[in-house]
Amino acid sequence: MKHIKRTIFSIVAVVPSIVMAETLPEYNLTIQSIFAIINGLVCWMARISYVLMVIMLVFYGIMYFFSEGEMGKIVKAKDGVKWAAVGILVTLGAYTIIATIANAVGVPDVSKFLPLSC
Repeated sequence: MKHIKRTIFSIVAVVPSIVMAETLPEYNLTIQSIFAIINGLVCWMARISYVLMVIMLVFYGIMYFFSEGEMGKIVKAKDGVKWAAVGILVTLGAYTIIATIANAVGVPDVSKFLPLSC
């Protein structure tokens, strides 16, 4: 029964996309438009990660505050703060990562893409 449901779902999901494929507009992607898309995605992910990191830091700070000297809770709170710091480093390093990839791909003027303007 699971296989029948899965097959029917696959057909229902795929057939409309095949039918509409003929009417989709064509896009001319250039390297600049690809970097603009990457810029938008990085800005969106950075904003979400900043909010999540602040929430994590507050949550694990409160957890550390209310640990009442229990080593298990203290270790868990310190690990949470450590992973929040790793998240901060990765998020803030996104600009450097994108600049490195742009240089490796051979983009002549990386300053057009960086700093990322959100």
